[in-house]
Amino acid sequence: MQRFLAVLLALLGLTLMAAAQAPKPMVMPAGTPAGAATWLFGQAYGNTPGAYNFGEAWYRAGQGLHFGIDLSMPCGTPLVAVADGVVAFADDLGFGAGPHNLILRHDALGVTTLYGHLQAYPLVRPGQTVRQGDLVAYSGDPDSTCFSRPHLHFEVRSLDYQTAYNPVDWIEADWHALALVGAFSGHVLQGDMDNARRWMSLDDQPEVRFFGARLNAYAAVYPPASGQAAPPNALPMRDLPALDLEAVWAARTLGSGGCCWQSFWDASDPEALYSIDGEAGQRASVYRWDLAQPFMGDVVEQAPPAPRSPDGSYRITMEGADAILTRLSDGVMFRAPTEGETPALNPANTHVLWVQARPTVPGEARAPSAVRVLEVGRTTPTELWQGAGVGAQWVDDRRVLVTVPGEQRTTRLVLVDVMDGAQTDLGTYTWMRGLSVGPGGRWLVMMLTYQAEPQASGVVALRLEAGAQPVMLGWLGGWRWRDADELYVIPMQPDSDPAQALYHHDLSTQTLTRLNTPAFTVMNGDWRVSADGRRIAYRELATRELTVLELR
Repeated sequence: MQRFLAVLLALLGLTLMAAAQAPKPMVMPAGTPAGAATWLFGQAYGNTPGAYNFGEAWYRAGQGLHFGIDLSMPCGTPLVAVADGVVAFADDLGFGAGPHNLILRHDALGVTTLYGHLQAYPLVRPGQTVRQGDLVAYSGDPDSTCFSRPHLHFEVRSLDYQTAYNPVDWIEADWHALALVGAFSGHVLQGDMDNARRWMSLDDQPEVRFFGARLNAYAAVYPPASGQAAPPNALPMRDLPALDLEAVWAARTLGSGGCCWQSFWDASDPEALYSIDGEAGQRASVYRWDLAQPFMGDVVEQAPPAPRSPDGSYRITMEGADAILTRLSDGVMFRAPTEGETPALNPANTHVLWVQARPTVPGEARAPSAVRVLEVGRTTPTELWQGAGVGAQWVDDRRVLVTVPGEQRTTRLVLVDVMDGAQTDLGTYTWMRGLSVGPGGRWLVMMLTYQAEPQASGVVALRLEAGAQPVMLGWLGGWRWRDADELYVIPMQPDSDPAQALYHHDLSTQTLTRLNTPAFTVMNGDWRVSADGRRIAYRELATRELTVLELR
């Protein structure tokens, strides 16, 4: 009898394992493989920054959450039926998602699907039967311009249309690989600081009951709400010793119970890692991990974390229209009148930078903006630039990178010297995404998408000097800076083994080398590199815990 029970339990375990590994019933709605020239991940389903910031304008009927997924793609991208079904509606704008939409009914699966923001009336008609993979429509732009914000908004709903489900649970795809290229907002998910572990993974999102109570009316959030974030920090100059490209890496699990969604390294101490964690219903805290010891250390501050200077020596808080710069070594405070905007300090901690602007909903006309710099200790700022939608960030102690948006998704890049006002034009680019400046301001790396010539789409590096030309790097995925000339790279390979790989790219020699790491998979596309370039912090998909990949 015991043997029979053991066999029965083993068979049951195998059955459950097989069920857990069974492929999901739907395919991706895009009819082409993901890529910089075709389509990319845009916005997740559920608890996203876009939903938090613009939920009242766009998602009020869906409990404030983003009740579909967005795939960024140029107008005219072919779209296919995700599963066998029947066309229920075409261009029924009672479902929203104009200018054109399509609703398919999948009775065998017990759900319907919606394709939103189509370029034209769908290629199929109500009552028509479709098979999985059939061409059904072409993608468009909610603003009908094909350069404002073209993308596909895709939903999975119940048969009565009253409940939305997470498409990640239905579509067979490597979502965490797709997320390596980032999201529209730069962050994939929005953290509720009073429930820090809830809804913090692509595949851990709630059902949406249409016209129910809002689910994301958070009292405190991280990342900061739209219009409240400081410009991106510059990375201080870092020239590290040469990396041993044949060295063996190891993975170390730090968290437990689902800790921790957000983590970041100390700017100067490679042994110090910070994370946000907390119990449901209580304000989360920022904890310091000492990597020399395998445990979480003291609470540093209440979450959300206050912005820091690039070297971590100053904390920035707001008091009315002024920024308070607190030097952590001795508690000395400096007041900077920044017109109510959160500023960023330069690496030398001598000047603050901010962008004076009114937040606007994407798709609306850009608000007038002004880029201003103030020397610490003074009260009168210098205006570096003004114009609708401009942005800015420090690249080193005295240079600011200004981004100037133009017509039809062009962006001009200009370096401005805050000491003498000298300007260096770095060129104008179309469909730019994911711009990041390296340590010391020697290079920037960005992704150019949907170029007129497909081979011109991809990740490029640009030297921050006059006359420099962008260099195509030959891979697509996520990247983080190791030092002034080197990147760590995790290629986006959604159609291959879900296990990811870590590479080293030397920009000075344009060589790419795969590193010797154990199998790993970064959740949500979010990973961070320590100041000495020897450790990478991320949440591991297999365990869902905070993990550190490190050189032995």
